Amino acid sequence: MSTPRPRREQLADAAITVLAESGLRGLTHRQVDAVADAPLGTTSNHARTRVALMVLALRRVVELDEASPSLWPSVEAAGRDHGTADAVFTTLALAIHDRVRESRPRLIARYELALEATRVPELRVEYDREGAAIRSRAAGLLSAMGVEDAPARARVAVAVIDGFLFDAMAGAGSRTPTSADDLAASLRRSLGGLLLP
Repeated sequence: MSTPRPRREQLADAAITVLAESGLRGLTHRQVDAVADAPLGTTSNHARTRVALMVLALRRVVELDEASPSLWPSVEAAGRDHGTADAVFTTLALAIHDRVRESRPRLIARYELALEATRVPELRVEYDREGAAIRSRAAGLLSAMGVEDAPARARVAVAVIDGFLFDAMAGAGSRTPTSADDLAASLRRSLGGLLLP
């Protein structure tokens, strides 16, 4: 018999579902209660304000991202084990494809919250903290691969990868999915030499 998930986690997952299906306009305490199949008022007990509800959702997005296979370790392993640009960009392209396929609601929720963070200071703090952690991890892995000026290169690499993810999820590319081979070629053109010493 499986252990029931903590209520806060259930509500955060429900908030992500609401964000993915209805956007920020649909994110209400009542709607999260309904999606979580929780008694009316449950969400308000865990996140009193709408901002607190958005922060709850973003923290859960981060938690789920950290628990799922990350893009960066696979890139680092490809560079360490194969040492070629082709191996690195092929691995990265496959990792991006997996993320788009397996994490669609979470990615959409992240984009909804990213835009709202431009207007909500409390959400901005959470979003910036997460972004700094991602860039720091990328810089550490690039440094371990022997890449010079790793922090600056990591910032560019993360921005480019974010762009590819956004294009695949919500941009023009979402209508015409790119194959892993084409994506690998695009990454190589965009990042050429950036991820390898």
